[in-house]
Formats: sequence, structure tokens, C-alpha cells
Amino acid sequence: MNVLLLPWGTLGDVYPHIGVGIALRNRGHHVTLIANQHFEPLASANAFTFVGTGSEEQYHNTWGNPDIWHPRKGRRPLARWASRPMPAQFRAIADAYKPGNTVVAASCCAIGARIAHEKLGVPLASLILQPFWFGIAQIPDWLPAWMKGRLCGVLDLAIRKTVGMNVSGFRAQLGLPPAQWLERNWWLSPQRAIGMFPAWYAPPRDGWPTQVRLTGLPLFDGCSESTLPADLESYLQQGEPPIVFTIGSEMRHGRRFWGPAIEACQALGRRGILLTRYPDQLPDSLPSGVRHVNYAPFSLLLPNTAGIVHHGGIGTTAQAMAAGIPQLITPMIYDQPDNAARVKRLGIGDFLRPRSFRTGAVVRKLRGLLESSGVTAKCRAVAEKLEDTDPFTETCALVEQLAGSDGAPEP
Repeated sequence: MNVLLLPWGTLGDVYPHIGVGIALRNRGHHVTLIANQHFEPLASANAFTFVGTGSEEQYHNTWGNPDIWHPRKGRRPLARWASRPMPAQFRAIADAYKPGNTVVAASCCAIGARIAHEKLGVPLASLILQPFWFGIAQIPDWLPAWMKGRLCGVLDLAIRKTVGMNVSGFRAQLGLPPAQWLERNWWLSPQRAIGMFPAWYAPPRDGWPTQVRLTGLPLFDGCSESTLPADLESYLQQGEPPIVFTIGSEMRHGRRFWGPAIEACQALGRRGILLTRYPDQLPDSLPSGVRHVNYAPFSLLLPNTAGIVHHGGIGTTAQAMAAGIPQLITPMIYDQPDNAARVKRLGIGDFLRPRSFRTGAVVRKLRGLLESSGVTAKCRAVAEKLEDTDPFTETCALVEQLAGSDGAPEP
């Protein structure tokens, strides 16, 4: 079987798709990664065929734009980034599609894949990393009918004013009518939507699409080594477990985060690791016990730490749960507030809004998390739930079930 993988987003969003691709490759399938040129090395390293749908420059310009991380301004540039590769995604799928022998597994933000399913009948599985996407257009049943109708109209208009106009134009070129965005969550495949998280993290709700199947958290971070770099291993062994601070692989505008992070380490008398690929955001010199690290795989690093302060990306959240450590989240936008709320409900962490992320508040929250036996016990219980799970095998089986289908929704 030929599987076309279409991830979308930054490294934390792409890694789970790579994990699925490796599992499919190991089951004897041919895997093609269709993504921005930035991820070609990942495809080559894993023996995938690669098709580029955008330039390295476009990738860095998008994620380097401070507006994309802004709670109010971010949705418009993100929508442009989602719709820009749409024609290239469609063409890549059309060129590779062989009826009866091809299945597409794509992020719900890979809009070209959804259109290819509709236009060409390509079997499509939507891979959903964040439960946020299932509820984005869900209107509460308890609202009065007139209010539900008005809210639905507002949401539909907001989508059309951002990503919808570009999508409608491209669909018109293909002879397709405008997309009904809020009807049955149009951006999800009507055949199969695979939620890559467990039900205990996000219990299914009334109104979720009937084609949804849940597997589990895809704990893949690209790590092929068995140990951390020698200098980092040495640092970890020289004192008590440090606190890790990170705000994502592509966040370049975090000066307001790093100052309180450093000061909190000093106030708590704790060691700290500042994890960022963009050290120009950091002070020229760091206090004793606090060090900067460009990159370290979470699967190796986090089990050796006391806790983590981060932005609330699902990949970081999942790795912290697997490591059994408490989390303090400062969510900015998109799915991050939803993940932060779920972590707090599980009793394994807490959150601070960015405007409240100040030294005193960070110190109080971290002290409460790190010194609580109840939080420690809940973190361990969640980590145990993730042991011996195999979400990649379950996801592969669900993708394979679509092989040979005609693209019609399953009963």
C-alpha cells in the first residue's frame, strides 16, 4: 500500500506523523511525506519519499512572525499558512494516487488533502493530535435555538474571512461548491478521523463526528539515541533534578518568558534548563545552575527532571505526562489553552496566562506543584497509564482499513 502523509505545523506537530510513517513502513507499506521543504531531512532519515509543498523561507517567515503567536492576531496569519500549500498538496496527491492502492493520512489543517478526497475520491484518514479540533465548531446543546443559529453564523463567517476565501477560490477552479465549514466538521475526513489521544485525556462528547476513533498519545520525538549528550548527562548528575523551561521549537519572541523563568529558578534555589533553538532571546550570562540547551529529546531528558514549564503544545504535554513530572503551562493560542485546562483537571499541573507570567506567580505555582505529594501521585498514575501502550499500531490498523475503499464515508 502507498501511504501519503501530510503533516502540518511545527516540529512538535510533524513528529507524530513521522512516528506513524515509521510504523507503516515497518508494516511493509511505501510512505511518502508531503510537507514543507523544511522537513525533507526527516523524510530522508526515515527512508520516506518526499514531496515539498513550500519553501524553507516560507516556513521561517511564517513561524518567525510574532503575530502568529498573538491570542487575537494569530488566527489570520495561521489561516494564510494553512491555505498557501493547498494547491501543491492537491497536485502531489493527484500525481501519486493509484486507486485501490493509496491512502492519505493527513492533518486536518492539510486542506489540500480534504479537497483531494472530495474531488478524486482518495481514501482519507484525518490524524488529530489535539482534542481542541473536535470541539472548535461544536455549539453547546443547552443554548436556545436562536442563539445557536446566530453563534453558528458568526463562527462560519470568521472561518470564511480567514482561510475560507482562499479555499473557496481553489474549490471553484476544481468545479466544487463552497465548503460547508461547520457542517459535520468539514475539515475532518468523513471516512475516518483518528484522535491520537486516549479517552481519559479527552472523553468523547455528544456531537463529536461519528467517524472518530481514539488511539493514544504518539510519544515520538525523533530520538534514535539511547543517551543524552555527554555534557548534558554530566550536568544532570551534578545536582538535584532541574526544572525545564521551553516555549516551543519555533517560538522566537519569548523574552517575557525567559526573564521570569530564570528569576524563578533563583528564588526557588533550583537548577534550570532553558530549552530553545533561539538563544538570542536569553541574557548574555546565566546564573549558576541555570544553563541553555539548544535541543534535547524529551523522552530522554524529562525523566531526569523535577518538572517543566512550557507553552502547552500537545507534544510537550504528552512527553511530560509520560515522564511523570508536574507541568506549569503558559498557553498562548490555538490548542494550548485547551491542553492547559485538561492538565489542571487531571491534577498533574497548573497554568498561568501569559499576562500573569511573572516571577512571583511562577514561583508560587511551581512551589505548590513541586512540593505537593498529591500532584506527585497523580503524575505517577498518569505515567503508568501511558506505559505499554501502542498508539502507532492502532493508528496504522485504522489507516489500513481504508485501503481499497472508494472514498465514501464508512457506515
